This record gives sequence, structure tokens and C-alpha cells, in this order.
Amino acid sequence: MPQKKKPIRIVKAFQDFFRSTVAGSTILIFSAFIAMIWINSNYGHSYHTLWDTILKFNILGFQSSFTLHQFVNDGLMVVFFFLVGLEIKREIIIGELSDFRKAMLPLIGALGGVLIPALIYEVFNFGSLTAKGWAIPMATDIAFALGILALLGKKVPIGLKVFLAALAIADDLAAIIIIALFYTASINVVALFVVVIIIAFMIMFNFMNLQKPFIYILFGVLLWLAMLQSGVHSTIAGVITAFLVPVSTKKKKKEFGENQANTAIYKIEHKLTLIVAFFVMPIFALVNSGVELNNFNFSIFANKIALGIFLGLFIGKPFGVFLFVWLFVKYKMAKLPYGVGLSEMFGVSILCGIGFTMSIFVSNLSFQIRSEELNLAKTSIIFASTLSAIIGFIYLSKVLKPNK
Repeated sequence: MPQKKKPIRIVKAFQDFFRSTVAGSTILIFSAFIAMIWINSNYGHSYHTLWDTILKFNILGFQSSFTLHQFVNDGLMVVFFFLVGLEIKREIIIGELSDFRKAMLPLIGALGGVLIPALIYEVFNFGSLTAKGWAIPMATDIAFALGILALLGKKVPIGLKVFLAALAIADDLAAIIIIALFYTASINVVALFVVVIIIAFMIMFNFMNLQKPFIYILFGVLLWLAMLQSGVHSTIAGVITAFLVPVSTKKKKKEFGENQANTAIYKIEHKLTLIVAFFVMPIFALVNSGVELNNFNFSIFANKIALGIFLGLFIGKPFGVFLFVWLFVKYKMAKLPYGVGLSEMFGVSILCGIGFTMSIFVSNLSFQIRSEELNLAKTSIIFASTLSAIIGFIYLSKVLKPNK
């Protein structure tokens, strides 16, 4: 029947996204593993030598130089943030975040998962120079978390997968806002004026319902170049561009659900998903997962940075997510997804402690490259994420019942 087409297509779109994310997470783990072996081998010096290579650009009069490491984090990651922006927009328009009643639970879970880890980190670092790392334990890595759920096969209810994906996307949105507000360098007024002009053109294209992906990619690149000079972190250009790609100003949301394949946002997201999953994220992991463990011992977790991040992710993230979800369900302000109980929800909350990608990204913004603080932060993130993945998998494998 006609009225059933939209839900079927939306579920299929989510399943396609889930499969690509899960496949990409395998390569992401492999890349991180290679980085760890490489930097701790006899060839560890070549790891730093490669990523410290200087690149120089002169594009349309914009002159910049980066190390290869900076290019990946400030340039290549714009593509990742662009895709994240498209995913957030899709969820708000036709996904789980489009209906306030459905969105309430993942949004409130995300809020708890942001506040509690940040608070735990601040307990250990308040008043010190290391306090600037408060946002590190706040975000869930959607690829790793959904990858763990995939290992559990058909036992996982679709509602649990959708909840985790929606929560992780809401997490990413919170992280993006925090990066824009709290990790901005000194402002270049002239460059910021250019940013505003470029955004104004993109808004105009949006109102014209211009469905040409190339136009938005071109202006997105121009926006990134202007952002580099403005002082606002350049990756925000990816998110702004994504939000300004039109869905359709001439069609209602219901119609978009039926005809999304004809829109610029769908075409771009469809092509970028594989690029991000199988190229951008593995390169990011290879560049940023090189943690030196030659002199490692567990006493580092007595350090206030390591303690704040480890406890924030491994304890604070699951506790914050589950506590806020439990309170809202208990007082009937929100409903659990169909086929999902509090025990399953607790298991997913444990997986929210996997903070790999965004946590490492924020660590790079918080501490100097190749500093002791950054190495401590990355070590803590990797340990907390690994433990969250293992314990979350074991717990869920016990509480999930096979589908009949």
C-alpha cells in the first residue's frame, strides 16, 4: 500500500548506512592497529618523519602550508565533517530526529553522555592548564559502536541500532558546536567577512532549490579556504556546507521521503559514504593512532589527564546515557524503542564509551602535537574505547535474545 513506501525506504536507507559504517569500522580498527605497531617498532622514527612532511598550497590566492598530519586533520577531515553534517540533516528531516517524540530518547541520552563525562574530566583537571581537554570524553564513535552491534548479528533489534545511531549523531552535533564555540583561535575579521559572503551565496542557492552537487562542493572548498584564514576551525566548513545543501524547498518532507534519490543531499551522501568509510577514516586512524608505548606502565592512569579521559569515557559516558534515559522512561516522558528493554539499553550505553575518532580529534585541538599530554590523552582514549567495546559486547551477548 502507498502509505507504507516511505517507512520501508527509510528503513532500507538506514540499513545501507549501517552496513557501510560497519564495514568501514573493520578497516578503521586495522589502520589503528598498524599505526600502533609502526610507531613502536624499530622504524618508529619514519612514522613521525612521514607525517611531519611539509605541504604548501596556493589556491585562488590563498597560501597555506601544512604538515601532512595537519592536512589530514584540518583538510581531509572536512570531508568527514561534511558527511556527518549530511547525516544529521537527514536524521532531522526524515529520520529518528524528525519526530520529537521519537527523538526525545536519543537526544536526552546524548545530553547525559555529554554532561557527565565532561564533569568527571573537570573534577580531576579543574583550574589547571589541562582543563581545556574537557570535551575529549564526550563523543561516541558511531563506526566502532555499530560495528560491535553488527558482531551480535540478528539478535539486535532494529530499534536498538537506530537508537545508537541517532544518539551518536546527536553526540557529533554537540561536539561540532563545542569545537566551533570553544576551540576557535583568534579571529581574522576580514577572512570571517569572506566566510559570511560565501555562506550568503550558498543560502541563496538553497532558496533557489539548486540541485547541483558540484556547486555546493565548489563553494564548500571556498568556504574551507576562508575558514583556514578566519581562526574558526576549518572542519566546521564541512558541517555548514552540509546544512546548506538543499533537500527541496518545493516539496514537503513526506514527498522528500519518497523521492530522496533525486536530491543533491542524497546524491552527495551516497557517494561520500564509501569514500569516508574506506579512505578518510582509515587515513585519520593511521595518522593519529600512533601512541608510543615503549615506556608504558599503568601508573600513567594516575595522571589527571589520563584519569579524567579514561573515567569520563569508560564510566561517565555509559552512566550519563543510561541515567538520563532511565529517568525519562521512569517518569513517562519518553518511550523505549519497540522490543528494547532497560537491560539492552544499558548494554548500548556501555558501547557509548567507545569514543575513538571524535575524542582523538578533540585531543589534537586541546594539546600540542607530539606532546606528552597528547600521548596520554590518546592512550586513555584507546584503552577506554577498547574496554567499552569488549565489555559492551560480552554484556549484550548475554542479555540479547535470539529473534524467532
